[in-house]
Amino acid sequence: MVRKACAALILATLLAVPASAAPAKKVPRWKGLSPCTLPGDVKAFCGTYEVFENRETRSGRKIPLKIVILPATGSDRAPDPVFSLEGGPGGGATSDAQELSHDPVRARRDIVLVDTRGTGGSNPLNCNMWGEDGTRLDRIFPTDAVLACRDELQKRTDLTQYTTAAAMDDLDEVRRHLGYGKVNLSGASYGTYAAQVFLTRHPEAVRTVVLDAVVKPGEPAPLYHARNAQQGLELLARDCAADPDCKAAFPNFQEEVATVLDRLAKQPVKVRVVSPKTTQPVEVELTRSAAADTLRWALYSPEAASRLPLRVHLAAQGDYSDWTQAAVGVRYRLQQGLAFGLLFSVTCAENLPLIDPKEIPAATQGTFYGDDRVRDQLAACGVWPHAPLPPGSGDLVRSDLPVLLFSGERDPVTPPADAALVAQGFPNGLLVKIPHGTHSGAGSCKERLIAEFVDRGTAQGLDTSCVKAASRVPFATKAAKP
Repeated sequence: MVRKACAALILATLLAVPASAAPAKKVPRWKGLSPCTLPGDVKAFCGTYEVFENRETRSGRKIPLKIVILPATGSDRAPDPVFSLEGGPGGGATSDAQELSHDPVRARRDIVLVDTRGTGGSNPLNCNMWGEDGTRLDRIFPTDAVLACRDELQKRTDLTQYTTAAAMDDLDEVRRHLGYGKVNLSGASYGTYAAQVFLTRHPEAVRTVVLDAVVKPGEPAPLYHARNAQQGLELLARDCAADPDCKAAFPNFQEEVATVLDRLAKQPVKVRVVSPKTTQPVEVELTRSAAADTLRWALYSPEAASRLPLRVHLAAQGDYSDWTQAAVGVRYRLQQGLAFGLLFSVTCAENLPLIDPKEIPAATQGTFYGDDRVRDQLAACGVWPHAPLPPGSGDLVRSDLPVLLFSGERDPVTPPADAALVAQGFPNGLLVKIPHGTHSGAGSCKERLIAEFVDRGTAQGLDTSCVKAASRVPFATKAAKP
């Protein structure tokens, strides 16, 4: 995802509307926003809106929130926009502008992207966890890196003010500033939890809700990361065994996972990789912790997961290059795309207090991921300033509004069982389970369903047959030639 400040355009030339739009279409003039061109020649409106860092006192330091609006492309423009809520916590919504510029929902509705406080272009709480190029592979959250980030951010920020509730109150303030009435919420991953918080705090402002990869309120993340990732791995192994080519190439997939991780637990390996920052060769040490973390992240997307059996098999034969390059790559990209200071401020206030350390052994035993993540994050929260646990944490959200929920069958972090529980609070909701689906990946079927749902304003009668017809990403069975 590309992150660059939008550049101003001459209003009289393009009006920030794609050439395919009807010439007579009138584009609203949003206060404080100007026409801009984003990467990929995406025409939009960009600007900022300031909110108080401390919303309770409404005094002191202010945060400029970065806003990007992708105007509706058709002449029949509906008044209710789609507000897109990013995952993480720590992801900036405006980074998705290029991808969303072609979304079918834009035919009638504006798409509003706001980098919530602490993310993207809104006073980002960025941290250097693993070196500038992601080559530090010892721990998931190294204590010295957490402390260094905390000390640096505290010079300009009150870390206790960065909560989901504050971010959603900011968002409603932006909604009113832009002149919108009711909006359609569309959240992915952590964004689904943020959407539920917005719905609870500002129900009068919501028309419909889309929840993709559903987070359950009161989830003691990351306590169940290991269990959920193990389930995702086992379902991937099931799919590999059902595929003749994958089964023939990797008949012992799960056994090889255990073999490689056991080896690394006894002795990390040194591997030469290409730095994603400098493109120069560098030697790194692959640990069991980093290898397991990389495996888990690969389960998030259909494309990365389809390569896992091959990656594991190569490592079992002694070739760790692909796995190690992936480990460095994922840490580099995470550091570029997620504000880890925001992740700590949110999760340390809203998730980690729900964890009883005595539950960790039972929750992680027998999993490939183990307890590294949950113990590292608990240690980080022990030194990170954060707000107290919000009242009502863990209560399911209940609403009669139309809600469309999506859940991937192989989702390694927000499993279908969580989505089913959340769906119980929405009598006018519809839960769509995606066969072989993971945590991410929209696909044309899902995009069409969302556009139709938002346009109709109801989930009743929605034809979801395209979900079952979607094909699974084929497994990679041979290493690419250099």
